[in-house]
Amino acid sequence: MMKHWQEHYGAELMYMTGVEVDMYVSHPPQDRESALRLAWEHFAYRHETIGEIYLDIETLEDLAARQLNSSLWYFWWD
Repeated sequence: MMKHWQEHYGAELMYMTGVEVDMYVSHPPQDRESALRLAWEHFAYRHETIGEIYLDIETLEDLAARQLNSSLWYFWWD
């Protein structure tokens, strides 16, 4: 998945531990349709992304809105 994101979005791994992954993105999605497609990919990679109360992400649309024009992607596991 990270290779796909690197090829399509210029995503580069910045930080990784056993519970966290941070990526810098040089070409984030620029429109709603692309952001929604990416939100599905992020959901498949880490389904707990939806329901992150402290990030205020309750739906795929919330996640897509957060990714639109965003140069930082953050994944966290309990």
